Amino acid sequence: MRTLRTIIAGLALLPLVAMAQKPNPNLVQAGAKGVFVFTGEQLMRTGGPVTGIRIERRAGEQGEWKRVADLKPVESAKDIQKGIDKAAGVLPYPIELEGHRTDSIWARMQRHGTREQLGAMSSNISVLLAVGAAWCDTDVKSGTLYQYRITLAGAENQLLSRFINPAERPAVDKLMPLHTRYYEHQRTLNAFWTVVGDHRPVAVEVSRSMDKDPFEVIKPTVRVERRGTDSVWYQFGDTTVVRNRVYRYVLKGWDLFGNAMPPCDTLYTASLDASQMPMPYDLHATGDSSGRRVNVRWKLDNAPLVKQVTLLRSTNSVDGFEPIAELSADRTGFVDEDVRPATSYFYRFALEHKATHVPMRGVSFGAVAYDPLPPDAPQELNAEPKDKGVRLTWLHPARETLGFQIYRAEGDGPAQLASPRLAVADADLHSYLDTTRSLQAGRTYRYHVRAISTSHVEGRASDTVAVVPVTNAPMPTAPRELTVKVEAETATVIWEDQSIDPLWMLYKVVRTRPGNRVDTVYRTTNFLVDTLDAAGKPTSYRVISASVLGLNSMPSPAVSAKANVRLPAAPSGVVAHAMGGKVQVAWEAPVGEAVQRYELYRYTRGSDPVKVGSVPTGKPLRLEDANATRGQLNFYFVRSVAATGAESGPSREVGVQW
Repeated sequence: MRTLRTIIAGLALLPLVAMAQKPNPNLVQAGAKGVFVFTGEQLMRTGGPVTGIRIERRAGEQGEWKRVADLKPVESAKDIQKGIDKAAGVLPYPIELEGHRTDSIWARMQRHGTREQLGAMSSNISVLLAVGAAWCDTDVKSGTLYQYRITLAGAENQLLSRFINPAERPAVDKLMPLHTRYYEHQRTLNAFWTVVGDHRPVAVEVSRSMDKDPFEVIKPTVRVERRGTDSVWYQFGDTTVVRNRVYRYVLKGWDLFGNAMPPCDTLYTASLDASQMPMPYDLHATGDSSGRRVNVRWKLDNAPLVKQVTLLRSTNSVDGFEPIAELSADRTGFVDEDVRPATSYFYRFALEHKATHVPMRGVSFGAVAYDPLPPDAPQELNAEPKDKGVRLTWLHPARETLGFQIYRAEGDGPAQLASPRLAVADADLHSYLDTTRSLQAGRTYRYHVRAISTSHVEGRASDTVAVVPVTNAPMPTAPRELTVKVEAETATVIWEDQSIDPLWMLYKVVRTRPGNRVDTVYRTTNFLVDTLDAAGKPTSYRVISASVLGLNSMPSPAVSAKANVRLPAAPSGVVAHAMGGKVQVAWEAPVGEAVQRYELYRYTRGSDPVKVGSVPTGKPLRLEDANATRGQLNFYFVRSVAATGAESGPSREVGVQW
């Protein structure tokens, strides 16, 4: 919380002589009616170190400094009282003018002369305004940035503030009502409020309305207590209340600089002893199994004193009570039809007296109803093999359902209970993973599901589903003895046949073509005939075995093949030289070769070659390179490229220092 003492502590660190004016963030603070400017730690005194204060202001960094105030020392306790009276026009919250001991303030100023030595009064903004330790600039506009320069006459000290926008006022934390309590023997109604945050109000005004009368400002007794690290608890004691009346309270709050607290909630209460409120008695709650409902009955004396009866319900007797009905005081019964069979319900009354809005709660009492009908069968049962067992899913609305039970049979054997009672899900879709260790891969299991009602009645069985699990299933063996034969541009890949395995399903041939293009070919035979790249670039093959259980083997070792194509001859006569900020490279075509284009490459020692460019046949056989590495030896070579895409080997390399 940025209190006035924090600002004073920051001002105390200011140098007595400003060698270089550095803005101080503690010199200014935005308030409700303007900007508050603080003038440093030392107070003005006739004949003292500070004999006067000049305040200048400018708008924006390029604005001119203009004198806006000249503060002079106070001469007596009467001057201080006049200054405090004047401060009441700057601060919007009420100031207790008669509560200030101006004689004591004047004596402390004469004896000490610093703001800190004023004692408790150094935290009172009205006192600081009165003695010239602070000044409020009311001639400012929102949205404009202002900076202030304070010159201390006598001390030859100058202070510079930060830039401040009058509209950037701090948000004041709001007081929130907690509860009220009326003390009959003291005729006092205590209203309890709390505030949480770092910028709390320092001045609070309490207004009260009796019944529907207009609000009027009152002066209650006030007690403030800190609760925890960031919350404060307020107690306002109203000693002027009348018995058995309804009251409304609202609070206004301000920080030190008059910034207003947001409007608080209206607190409704009454000057009524809670022990006088009539409560229901002779309570009965009876379950009706045939109608799926609970009949609640009670008696209530002095019903005209009660404004409203609220019936609350929970599934335990301690907490979790929620309102289910708001009834008039003349009602003596209620039928609760929103119940689940075989569920225990507890009821409690909350009564609101006509003279108060604070309800009185009674004790709880319970009842239960049963439903003999079996629940519906689960629908759309599905079974799916997983690595760790069998995943079952089904649909069921789960209304009035306590849970589900899974039944399992092996082959044509009898179905047996295979799970504990499963809890219902939040949605209609339910699932269960059967991880029983006895599940064996390759065997068939049949499942069905039954629902259990909240009355512990087991429902009809769902449809039966069959599944073959993969639990404990052996992994397929990777194919072995891969060989490849190449004829012209055709490759034949052959591997060991595994079709004699009863769990084998197919082969997956993972093929990697030139340019790292990967695809998968599915085969049911142990060979693959494939067309190779016409340019003579290699293609690699790996084979995976897949079983009927959805399991895959590790990939086999890779084999590769490339087409039997004739590669063109490399260019000859490669020369290179630097000229005009570029490197020019030229070469000669190979004799008797059908070349489609030439590709020029460059590299420096320790780096991979990069392609500089291409030249088609029929064009001058030269290229200019403007991107060579300066200060290093650049090497160049050329490749011939045939119409099929086949590339020759590199030509003779040439080096150029550029």
